[in-house]
Amino acid sequence: YYAEWCGPCHLLSPKLERLLLKYKNLALRKVDIKDWESDAAKQATKEFKLSSLPYIRIYGQRGEILGSVQGNRIEEIEKIIESGHR
Repeated sequence: YYAEWCGPCHLLSPKLERLLLKYKNLALRKVDIKDWESDAAKQATKEFKLSSLPYIRIYGQRGEILGSVQGNRIEEIEKIIESGHR
């Protein structure tokens, strides 16, 4: 989850794109939170207790949730991705 108006989201995007080059079977899907009153934002805040952006959910190859990361913490994101590749 990200937003065009979110500074940390813009900092994280190129880091995520580098991960796409490193892990060939990795896919990236973005949900744009236009504003906190949007349907996507309301669903995310209710379902995932989302309080800030960016918010990353990492899924395994079978669709199982491997973990989630709130904020611009690429090392933690990659650690979760690595755990799913074992």
